Amino acid sequence: MQVLLRLVRKPTCQHVTKADDVVSQRHERIGTDRVYTYLAEKEVAVGVHCHDRNLSINKYIREETDAINQNDTWHCVKAAFVCDPFSRCRYDKNYEPSRIVLSHPVAEKLLLGVLLNSNIFKYPQDYVLGKDTLYVENFNNAINIYQDKCIAFCDKQNNARSNLAVWKWNENVDKDFTSISNPRNSRTSKSVRGKKNYKEKHLNFEEIYGKLSSMLYIQGKESGGINSLIFIIIPSNSHI
Repeated sequence: MQVLLRLVRKPTCQHVTKADDVVSQRHERIGTDRVYTYLAEKEVAVGVHCHDRNLSINKYIREETDAINQNDTWHCVKAAFVCDPFSRCRYDKNYEPSRIVLSHPVAEKLLLGVLLNSNIFKYPQDYVLGKDTLYVENFNNAINIYQDKCIAFCDKQNNARSNLAVWKWNENVDKDFTSISNPRNSRTSKSVRGKKNYKEKHLNFEEIYGKLSSMLYIQGKESGGINSLIFIIIPSNSHI
């Protein structure tokens, strides 16, 4: 498990392994504690902490921090059907729902039971602010390029790869799109929103490699250790 923060100047990576705790289910709790310790040292106060409903983290935030605990709404209701504001059902009076409207008492009772047993109904205080972890899920896609989950990296490799993922993600997050295509598939409710065609990603590896290589070369030259240096990092899932 890893926790990555980027505060103003310098990225920092908290790498939790089985050397810290043999039970991997407790790694998130350890990482979270380290993050709060780091933030306290930097005098950074956390207002709202949103996560995907790890019960140990819920308890930690409520009892040991001043932050407001919130759980991700997407993980809670991702299986439910939500009518989009721009869907046909919102403006077409002749629209007929593709799903059957429940009318049988037994079916209604079963549906009511599901709703009453849902986390969002039983623990509304954890969802009242409507927060989500969209950017965290987005960053996970970026970091998987450099850190294959099947490979156990040492701390130095983990930190280097995490920093590369931060650089790549920061450069491309919230990038603009050029157009929206509308496939309009009646079987998929999300198709009515259209698909955004984003601009090409920026991968300025030459610049970052150049700066890093120059820095390492200068440090090595000053210490009398090296005369030249070639420094290359290739993503773990690269076909090169």
